[in-house]
Amino acid sequence: MKNSVFITFLTLTLALAQHTYGQKPEISNLNRKVGPLATVVTISGSGFSTNTNDLLVYFGSAKGRILSSTSNIIEVQAPAGTTFDQVSVTNLSSGQTGYSKDYFLLSFRAKALIRAGFLT
Repeated sequence: MKNSVFITFLTLTLALAQHTYGQKPEISNLNRKVGPLATVVTISGSGFSTNTNDLLVYFGSAKGRILSSTSNIIEVQAPAGTTFDQVSVTNLSSGQTGYSKDYFLLSFRAKALIRAGFLT
């Protein structure tokens, strides 16, 4: 009886440890650090998921739209409201979040140039 209780306790402890500490996303690279609204950014790293529903990606405080993911690559669109900040990836299965070392800047794609002297 004592052995079965100990084994059950050990099994539960290991399961909780894996859930708490497993699969922390690590971001090693962003293929773009600057881009216009809806630009596709490829995030390289580890601890991601092949199921896009298990992931959240934020550009500062704005949630990106995940297009595809593997355990090492995420393709995501830069959303409206992106702030000049780090990109974060949260793996919902583990509850862990990783941050990029680089910041992403949402740029503006102008349709026309303003001529010199326009305001005078």
